[in-house]
Amino acid sequence: MAAVDQRKKYFVYLRLILSMAVIASASFYSKISPQTPLISLMFLVFVVISNVIFILLPGAFFKDPRLHYAIFFIDLATVLIGSYLFTTLDVNLILAIFLTILMSAMARSVGSSFLIALASNALYIYITFAFSGRTNMADSPVFFNMPYIFIVALHASFLAEKNSEDIREKSELEKIGKFLSQKAISAREQMISVADFFEDIIQSFKYGIIILDNDGNVRIFNSGCEKMFSVKSSRAESESLVDLDFLGGIKEAIMNFKFNGVEIYEKKVSAIRKEYLVTISSISAKTGSSSGILCVVKEA
Repeated sequence: MAAVDQRKKYFVYLRLILSMAVIASASFYSKISPQTPLISLMFLVFVVISNVIFILLPGAFFKDPRLHYAIFFIDLATVLIGSYLFTTLDVNLILAIFLTILMSAMARSVGSSFLIALASNALYIYITFAFSGRTNMADSPVFFNMPYIFIVALHASFLAEKNSEDIREKSELEKIGKFLSQKAISAREQMISVADFFEDIIQSFKYGIIILDNDGNVRIFNSGCEKMFSVKSSRAESESLVDLDFLGGIKEAIMNFKFNGVEIYEKKVSAIRKEYLVTISSISAKTGSSSGILCVVKEA
């Protein structure tokens, strides 16, 4: 938020300097244009009111780069209109202003704006007096246009610098996003690899392995169980234990274990006309709470 407040102060101070330059040129050089007194006064009122509006705007508004460009174009129009009404607006000034904008965009540094303004002003003065044939510079409106070029340099340099910073920040964010995406993909691949490895271990047991969640739904029904009960895992997995009648006494043993609350339950039971030895225990999470039930089935 401090950076946004600094941006607001920068624009407010810049507009105050611009207003002072406009008022100075109106007061000390033109004494208000006699040809357009009403327009001149309305323009001065606009400059003052626009300053008040930008001062009263909340700092959060200055976070939006679109407002920065809007202020820049308003100030550029103010410079051109002010020079037209109170000093002189000619091709030399317009060229100097656009040259200033071009150099500021290339430099992308507020620190260099003073040197850019000096160079543009020097060129502006040279072109104006070299080709006009004037010898008396004391009463020339050129000197009242010089502050306008400084203001344009400060404005354009600030926008160019902030735009460059935004591009760098966007590039950094894209790099961070790409890095995090690669990390996420890597973590996902590792999880898949671990899950596949765990699946291979479960399926490689010669005993039957049945794993249930806390709601009593079958999560794993390994190949050992498929052979014992001649039932495909797709039929048993994701089904509720109470619906698997083919398990016979194994189902009853699991339900007894769940409701008796013992740590390990071992019992000989019968199912599909065969005797089986089942060993049942809880699967504990890191927090110590139960996350499921493990049942190992062997032929007795």
